[in-house]
Formats: sequence, C-alpha cells, structure tokens
Amino acid sequence: MKRGFHYIDPSKKQTTDERKKFFLVVLILIVLFLLGFLRLKSQQNRKPLVFELITEVNAQVLEQKHIKPVVIEEPGQETPIQVIQKIWGSDWQVGVAIAKCESSLQADAFNPHNANGSWDAGLFQINSVHGISKEDLMIPKVNAKYAYSLYLKKGVQPWYSSNRCHGLLSR
Repeated sequence: MKRGFHYIDPSKKQTTDERKKFFLVVLILIVLFLLGFLRLKSQQNRKPLVFELITEVNAQVLEQKHIKPVVIEEPGQETPIQVIQKIWGSDWQVGVAIAKCESSLQADAFNPHNANGSWDAGLFQINSVHGISKEDLMIPKVNAKYAYSLYLKKGVQPWYSSNRCHGLLSR
C-alpha cells in the first residue's frame, strides 16, 4: 500500500523495532533517574565530613554574631582609625588591632556583664575600675588617650583577654 511518500509495511516489523528503541530509551532514562535519586538519598544519610561541620558552625556563629550597621561619618568627623592614628602615633597599628578586637572599632561599644560586676566601654573597652565615667569613655578621643596611657605603662597586658584575636602578647 502506498500512502503519500511513505510505504507501510504490512508485517509492521519496522514499527516494532521503533517501539523497542523507544522503550529502551525510556528504560535508560528511568534507570538514570533512580540512580540519581539513590545517590541523593545516600548523601542525606551519610555522616558529614569535618570541614563540612566546621563550615556549618562558622555559618551559625556569623548568624548569631551581633553586627552593627555601618555608620556613615559626617563630613569633618574623624573615624575611629583616624583618632587612634593621631593619639597613638607610631604605635597606631597596635592600637587599631586592639580596638578591632575589643569593640570592632565601635566607639559606643558597651559590655555591662563582667564577672566582678564592672563594665567595659568604648573603642578599647576600658574597664570601670579605672574610675572614668561611661559617658567620657564613649568619646573616642578620651577612650583612645586613656588606652594609650595604659599601653605606655603596661603594654598590651590590659587587653590580655583578647590576645587570641590580636595576638600581640607574643611580641
């Protein structure tokens, strides 16, 4: 029989071969899908690797860490680093390292919860045992000047608790 340009084989052998090829392709796709699904399932049930645990813990710490918004400085207002550079002179990099660890360079940083009932305030987290008011310690220049006087007398020892951050005590 002739229909258009195609011949139809009455034995339908050609159609059967095409069906076999089609079902073979479908079967291969199903097998690949199942293999992918089983691989995904096995990854969900496996124990995490050490670096994956560390990455997850670091992400959780970053989520919990209180990060203050960036404050846009007013024209003419000095940044904390500029204040430290002026007051600490040639030792300004040490001062910046300490202030970064103590307050993240936040002039209004305040910690009211020391074990002995004292508190820490300002850029360098000066402790209340030194007798300076909280209001004064919140002024970056006052805080940096007192911190520099402590540094000249005792080095970085007053900030020993943040040594893991700044690493200056080994100097």
